[in-house]
Amino acid sequence: MLNRLIQSIYSWIFLVGIIVFIITANSFYVVSTLDKLAALEARLFTTNRVISAVNTLHMAVLRAESGQRGFLLTKDEAYLEDYTSTLNRLDGLLDEVEISSQVSDLPQQDEKISQLISLSQAKIDEMISTVQTAKAGNFDITVGAYPDKHPEATSDTADVDWLKRKVDAGATRAITQFFFKAETFLRFRDRCVAAGIDIPILPGILPIQSWKGTRTFAERCGTPIPDDLAAAFETAERDGRTALLATAVCSELCSTLLENDVDHLHFYTLNDPRLTRDVVHALGLAPPAALEKVA
Repeated sequence: MLNRLIQSIYSWIFLVGIIVFIITANSFYVVSTLDKLAALEARLFTTNRVISAVNTLHMAVLRAESGQRGFLLTKDEAYLEDYTSTLNRLDGLLDEVEISSQVSDLPQQDEKISQLISLSQAKIDEMISTVQTAKAGNFDITVGAYPDKHPEATSDTADVDWLKRKVDAGATRAITQFFFKAETFLRFRDRCVAAGIDIPILPGILPIQSWKGTRTFAERCGTPIPDDLAAAFETAERDGRTALLATAVCSELCSTLLENDVDHLHFYTLNDPRLTRDVVHALGLAPPAALEKVA
């Protein structure tokens, strides 16, 4: 009888011990979980603070740029009120981005935020310099023009009409979309003169570095591709003479334009000036020289 009683007591003690152990373990687990949740909440808070600060800075820079553009296009200083007000807030916004990043534990956060601040400051300095230059009157407003019908143009005269509106709004120079035939630009220039457009119009020249890429570009821009030009490049591609043909075609185009009282040419080099250099040399407009440190 006594042995059974002792066994029963041990059993109860063992059971109570297990219960206490489970309760203690659960307590430690709960505390650990709460600590992790608190750390996650803090991390989310600091991350949201960084994101919010960056977004606010971005919108402020866009707002300042909008005011700057309004002034440049209209010369109405009313646009500069919003521009100036926004600029006055930017130092504080930059500080908030930097401070918020210091409490964030995201990997490589410091480096990225530093780059963002540097780029934002450079953009702000550029805007300030541009407005100061504009106030001094030492600037031109260059706009785009379309010698071939723009894909969204509602009529054959719409492109000239839009250019006239740009001139009336203050444009002082225009650069055209690229084209393949000199006659396209010359006819467009005549229509502009007839419409009372008296600003310089520079022809946009695209040296054909890749016929496939140029053809795709032309199709997207609505620039007609002459059949004879397409056939010539298809033949040149088979013979491995595309570079020679591209130089000859572009040089002939530029030469015809220059012979028809075009004073300036604007080349779209697409970050590769080698073909443009060859064309300029073929025209006799520059001495041969090696290319160094060009974009």
